[in-house]
Amino acid sequence: MMYIYTKLIMLASKGALFLEGVTGDEDLDNQINVILDLIKGPLMLVIYLGLGALLTVKGAMLGTQIVKAADEPQIRQEKINSLKYLVIGVAIAFGVAFIAQQLVSYFQTTLGVTPEA
Repeated sequence: MMYIYTKLIMLASKGALFLEGVTGDEDLDNQINVILDLIKGPLMLVIYLGLGALLTVKGAMLGTQIVKAADEPQIRQEKINSLKYLVIGVAIAFGVAFIAQQLVSYFQTTLGVTPEA
């Protein structure tokens, strides 16, 4: 599996990610196309919805704990820090997913081809 990721990075750096028969290995080309279909497919919608739901539910739980710990400054500060790290983590995950989607669109537009299913 690490070989596939290494090939993806190498091919993406060359801008040849969507060319047919890029690696010369048909099985590897099919695996790369499956990964690309996941990036461009409905899985991204599920990821975005999941990140939003996680942020909403966990944020509400931490917000409630912050209000309950209003009289204890140390515990309150720990909960505020947890909420801050949650928001940062979700923002990073959203950013990575969004950038991956934009890169795939850019390469498709630039090369004028689409991955085979």
